[in-house]
Formats: sequence, structure tokens, C-alpha cells
Amino acid sequence: MPDNAFSDLAERQRRNLRTDLTKTAEWRLDQLDRMERMLLEHADEWRAALRGDFGKPSFEQQF
Repeated sequence: MPDNAFSDLAERQRRNLRTDLTKTAEWRLDQLDRMERMLLEHADEWRAALRGDFGKPSFEQQF
């Protein structure tokens, strides 16, 4: 990626940060907790999907 592309990306990130649309650390931690709960509550379904879509056996699916 050229230097100006990095500069453009950094500037877009700065503008986004100033919009106050970014979420708080508390919100992000809550989202991670919810994702963990969803993965654990539906582990059998995830395993079946991974097995069906990618042929992954259970021992390769530990997450």
C-alpha cells in the first residue's frame, strides 16, 4: 500500500473517531461477552456447519 494510501486511511479513521460513532470499551466488552455466549450456546450447530461446509472433524473445531 503506498504511503498516501496509509495517510488517507489514517485520516478517514481520525474523521470517524471525531464523529463519536465509535463505541465505548464497555459496549465492546459487552458485545464480546454476547458473542462468546452465542458461540457456546450454539456450539453443536457451529460444529455441524463446520463439518458440513468444510468437512472439519470435531477435534479440529475447538474454539
